[in-house]
Amino acid sequence: MNTTGHSRQVRGRAAVAVSMLLGLLATLALPQAAAVAGQPVHPHGATEIATPLRVDGERIRDAEGRDVVLRGISVINKRDPFYPDVDASDFRRIRDLGLNHIRLGISWEGIMPEEGEVDPGYLREIRRIVRDAGRGGLLVILDMHQDLYGGPRGNGAPDWAYRPSGCPHIELAEPTGAWAANYASPEVNCAFTRFWLSSTLQGYYTDAWMAMAEAVGGEPNVIGYDLMNEPWQGYIPPVLFESRYLYPSQARWLEAIREADPNGIGFVEPNVLKSVTMASPPPAGMLPDNSVYSPHLYGPWDFTSEIEILQETRRLADVNFAASRKEAASAGVPLWLGEWGVFTTATGAADYVTHVYDMVDDALAGTAIWEYGDSAYSPFDTETWEPSPLYDPVLRAYPEAVPGTLRDIDYDAERRTLDLAWSGGEGGVALLRAPAERYPEGVAVSGTDQWRWDPRRGLVMAEVPAGDGTLAVTPVGP
Repeated sequence: MNTTGHSRQVRGRAAVAVSMLLGLLATLALPQAAAVAGQPVHPHGATEIATPLRVDGERIRDAEGRDVVLRGISVINKRDPFYPDVDASDFRRIRDLGLNHIRLGISWEGIMPEEGEVDPGYLREIRRIVRDAGRGGLLVILDMHQDLYGGPRGNGAPDWAYRPSGCPHIELAEPTGAWAANYASPEVNCAFTRFWLSSTLQGYYTDAWMAMAEAVGGEPNVIGYDLMNEPWQGYIPPVLFESRYLYPSQARWLEAIREADPNGIGFVEPNVLKSVTMASPPPAGMLPDNSVYSPHLYGPWDFTSEIEILQETRRLADVNFAASRKEAASAGVPLWLGEWGVFTTATGAADYVTHVYDMVDDALAGTAIWEYGDSAYSPFDTETWEPSPLYDPVLRAYPEAVPGTLRDIDYDAERRTLDLAWSGGEGGVALLRAPAERYPEGVAVSGTDQWRWDPRRGLVMAEVPAGDGTLAVTPVGP
């Protein structure tokens, strides 16, 4: 274990937590009102949540013991140079939307373009993005992204690791209109099967994760690692795949990551079949310590932008998400809906986004919507950066960090009201995300007399006593 790196990491994160606490205490000394003009944010744009985070049963807690809710967005570039072209303006845009983290896509091909050789330039670029996100007040979850494994039709694995062993490709995406149909191609299935059975390829994948963790694990805003996007079984039978390959592999990768970042949370994904309403419960006792269950949520509405999202279609999402809740509860870990989305042009898209967020609130879960830079799914038109039809339903209030254990989150999109309740806790500062654009005339808070709203950060800071409690945020004016 790299104990020197660990010491630097702990000291760095402790310093960030101290600066945040001092800043919060200073702001709470002001009267309960909108922020004073020119009031500075935390030094270096640090996040309000005190890192490192940790898993406590079915909840995620920050360094002050508060129950944390993660609401974010994926930021990914699947093609060369395999990192997104983002800067401070992008992170400010994401924060203004009320989100507190990004799911940052990284690539095995970007890390290790040649067999066994790590590209230090790629690691530097990812570290730059992580630091810029931190200055913008955003937490980061690293996502090792892949689709269709790699090769000519996919992304993720480098060419030298794409070994379909002569299996033919049968083009299924073009005639069906669904890119994911190529998961049924023999070429893709052979490549995945070879990966899961090859100790050599598994070793290289582990090395890539270790290199990335060594490069960014000491950054105080890095909270965890999404170990493989939408893993597929290839020709390995279900159940055997989960118990012998998928979950043991993710546990090994996370163990290697923790040599560089002992506090890193593992975001563990099930079989990609889970994304389309197939139950995929993790085998009992197979999720590593300090890990989160991270399924995705898609369905027939993801095949084409022309589909109308009817109530009947939404029921498939309800069934899928209900299964995810049960699977996380059965494993005794938090639930983070790591990816979901809808075409911006689909009929009923905005209502669907509101519906998913309502389900996530009801589950007291975290989530990251897909995807910031893809105009087909983004809350923004990525040509003009004007709001897309999905912008308004994403812009909503939620509790970011609450002393105690959350029991209820209820956001009414029409009335713009947020009600929350928690149990236990030693008291302290509750952080509620209330974006300024959603509350142009300000907010009112009930449940405590000691509170303050900073519109520049879209943040309500409320002092709450020990024990059970409730808070409510309502808009000022019409």
